[in-house]
Amino acid sequence: AFEARTRAAITSKKWREALENCKKWAKDEPFSSRATIEGSFIASSFAWSNEDARALCNFGLIANPNDETLLNYKAVTLIRSGKLDEANTILLDIQNHSVEGTMEPFLPATTGLLHFARGELNKGRESYLKAIDIARKLKAPDSQFRAVIHWIYEEIAAGSLAADEIEKTQKIVDDTANKFRLNPFTLDIWSVMKEKFIGMSRLKS
Repeated sequence: AFEARTRAAITSKKWREALENCKKWAKDEPFSSRATIEGSFIASSFAWSNEDARALCNFGLIANPNDETLLNYKAVTLIRSGKLDEANTILLDIQNHSVEGTMEPFLPATTGLLHFARGELNKGRESYLKAIDIARKLKAPDSQFRAVIHWIYEEIAAGSLAADEIEKTQKIVDDTANKFRLNPFTLDIWSVMKEKFIGMSRLKS
């Protein structure tokens, strides 16, 4: 029932409602990682609730301590909380395991986020480029697009782009999104990120 309610809320783009149902779903199925993976993703990408995202990751990792998706999401929440050494330890642990398939682009993307948080902009760019290249080779346009928009966000946050450059970049990304057959979920992420871009652009104006 809670999974169905989560799906309905996602369809209606009611992100907070979806998140709350994910929490209930996770408690209802504590040994499955699906609810915690989906919930932490929604918390991080739509509700922008780092605390909720990390709590769901921690809950999911109790039953699934080696789940690479949950570990990666937890690393993201730690980076956003400034706990960079702890995040780095998790990323190194993931690297020691075989990361293949659709998860493969996410490790360098999260590593890129870590580098930007450390002020290592060039290393961050290299990592995001690696993530984009891996996604391209896997023919995973959604992963490729998500890596691009998160990279742009980090560039803006680092002060690398002026207000007019942010607006131009946003239009380019809009055009790119229209050209590819992206998952509606990916387009929803871009919609949320675009609002962030617009807000950051106004602050620079």
